[in-house]
This record gives sequence, C-alpha cells and structure tokens, in this order.
Amino acid sequence: MMFIHGLYQAGITLFYPCYMAYFLYAAMRKPAERAVLWQRLGWYGSAKVPQETMMIVAEGFGEVQSIRPLLHALAKQYPSQAITLVVQCSKTLSYVKKTWPEHYVLLLPFDMRYIVRHFIHVTNPSVVVIVERALWHNLYNILAKKNIPRALISGRLSDKSFYYYKYVSTFIAHTYEQLEWLILQDKQTRNRLRALGVDQKKLRVGGNLKYCVESVSPAEFNKIRAKRVTWLELQKETFVIIGVSTHAQEEAVLLESVIWLRQQHPKKAIHLILVPRDITRSSEIARLSERYHLRPSFFSEGVQKGSDVYILDVMGKMCAYLPWADCAFIGGSWIDVGGHNPLEAIKMRVSVLTGKNYSNFQMVWDDLATQKAALIMQDQQQLHKTLERLLLDKPYRDSMVARAELLLACGKKTLALYMEVWGLLLKGL
Repeated sequence: MMFIHGLYQAGITLFYPCYMAYFLYAAMRKPAERAVLWQRLGWYGSAKVPQETMMIVAEGFGEVQSIRPLLHALAKQYPSQAITLVVQCSKTLSYVKKTWPEHYVLLLPFDMRYIVRHFIHVTNPSVVVIVERALWHNLYNILAKKNIPRALISGRLSDKSFYYYKYVSTFIAHTYEQLEWLILQDKQTRNRLRALGVDQKKLRVGGNLKYCVESVSPAEFNKIRAKRVTWLELQKETFVIIGVSTHAQEEAVLLESVIWLRQQHPKKAIHLILVPRDITRSSEIARLSERYHLRPSFFSEGVQKGSDVYILDVMGKMCAYLPWADCAFIGGSWIDVGGHNPLEAIKMRVSVLTGKNYSNFQMVWDDLATQKAALIMQDQQQLHKTLERLLLDKPYRDSMVARAELLLACGKKTLALYMEVWGLLLKGL
C-alpha cells in the first residue's frame, strides 16, 4: 500500500505544473477563475472559512442539485450546525453562493498532500460527506489520519468508469478503503466496487439521492405553465419539446424532428427549447437552427416572440422553464456520453425520453422504463413516431408523468436513510 501511495504522490507532483499552467491561463482569460485561483491551492484569503462545520463535497452542478433535499433536512434537524459546501468549478461556486447564501461555499483544492493538509487544518470539519463518486486519494487519506468521520453517499460507478478502474483496481480499492462507509445508489455499483477489491463490509445500498425530490405542486406548475402563453405568445394547444443537457449532434436530431412533425401536422404549432450541456455553445446552436431555416432566440436577451427555437443560455434556470414543455428529451444519450439525469424534468411534471446510451443513469432509466414512465429511443424514425404520439395523445403524456411520480415517492425512504447515516457519523459510530 505504501508503494501505491508513493506512486500516486509522484504522479500528481509531476502533473502539478500542467494543472497550474491550465488554471493560470484560465485566470488570465476569465475574471471568475482569477478570483478563486488561490482557493485551488488551499488558500482562501478574505473568503469566509468556517470551523468545525458539517462538510459536503459535491463536485459538479448535478451533484449540487441532488443534495437540495438533504440540505433542507440537515438545516431542519441540526439548526445550530453550520454547513460547508465544497465544489470543483468556479461556475458551480458562483451558483451555490447565490442559491444558498446561508451556507459556506469553498472551492475544492488540488489533491496534493500539503495543500489538502492545509485545507483540512483551516476548515477542521466535524464530518465530511462526499456525493456520488469523487476520487481524492490524499483528501481521504488525511481525513482518515485525523480520524474525521467520513463517508461517500449516493455513490455510483458507470460502465465506462468501471472499465477503466479495473486497470488500477488496487489503487481504487486502497483509496475507498480510507472512507468509513460507502452508501451506494444500487446493487450494480456495490458489485462493481466489490469486484475492484473494496471491502464489502463498508458497502451499503441506500438508493439514489436524486430520487429525494418532490414534484412541483399543481398550482405552481400551472402558474409557470401559463407564462409560456403570455411571454412567447404561443397558442394554448402549442406542443413544446425541450432538449435537456444536449451535446453536439443532438440538437440537429431534435431540429430535424421538429421539421418532420411540422410537415406531418402543418396545422399544429410545434416549438423547441434547447438547454445545451455547455452554454458556451449557444451561438453555435443558433447558427445550426438557422441552417435548418428555423428562427432561434436566446433567453438571456429576452426571447423574441414567434421564434421556432428558444435557447436557454443562462445557467441554473432550467427548472423555471421545464413546465413550458410537453415532453423532454434528455441529452448525452443519442451520442456515446452515457446520458444525464431525467429526474429534474419528472419533478416538473414533464414526460421524458432518452436515446439508447444512458449508462450513467442506467438504474434510473431502467426503473422508469419498467414502470412505463419513460421512453427509450433506438433511432431517429422511432423518435419521430414517439414525438408524434406524444403530440397527439395528451392523456398518454399525463399517464407517463403520473407513473414517474410514484418512483419519486420512494425517495422519502432514501432521504431518511441518509439522515440516519449522518447522525451516526456525527456520533462517531
């Protein structure tokens, strides 16, 4: 084990100059990166650095969204305990500060031993919980040496990650062994980690934290839904498709679907909202729409009424517009990216469909498909026909949403389990 630890230190030390060069370049180009550069080195300057708080490491935007119900429950059960959220990128940092100003927010430092040691010394957390799948060898090692309660919750391991992890299974097992518990989303992840050599005594199946969401109330849904008529001047019978977290190539598939539907049903008003995974691609998507002779507009500029395609180019606003849609295509699934989480759309009472590449959220999609609460597309012809059915059959769309909401009801048990785990960690058990 000492050899593995030493090999990791050597590798990350060699990588450090590349890491610094990348972020120095980013800092010169982006003010947001410049403002937080020192945090990546574990130095927080004028930033509020808490002491002895409950720390949650939620690397990306998806993980941050998934912990909403957990944060609410923790604040309610432990009102006197401060909470620190630790994220990995400056955009997520900015979003979290605006969304939860009552909590501390820090940037996760580079995983070099002396940097992490300083970070833990400065923050001195009472408990550390990591969400989903972060793999930070030195962070876990130093937490273990200081005997700080620590656990992974809502852990998952995709097909693609498992394939690569097998080549460094000893390192993976040694890293995760330093956590006290690994509470996982499903049995498949447990079996994969066991195959990698992680001690099965530390592995538990607790469910997907992302299921712990409550659907928007009918009154709130109708309130948001009404805005699409007044703001966009759309007819009440308009059919709106939303592409969520789309990648390059997927926008073209949806644009072609809109054109096909309009040709088949010329008397129907059919529009498309696109929410790209990378909002910096918004201008590229607008040009693509124009090549298909569809008129685009941007939400950031105050959408132009009567447009064919509406591009959401503002981060963190998706839920405000999801109820405008009659169905949602979840991106990253038409190409081999592994798909994205459909639960935000379901939470907003929108029927969902995906392409065939959804391994990142396989358990969620399989559960939904088994309950006939989601549709999985194999090719574009099937996508066209499915969208046509959703266009013409509103009771069918509504029945999909109703069945999906039954799965969300299971999330209450999952949240209760994670709160129980949190209580045990605080007690040092």
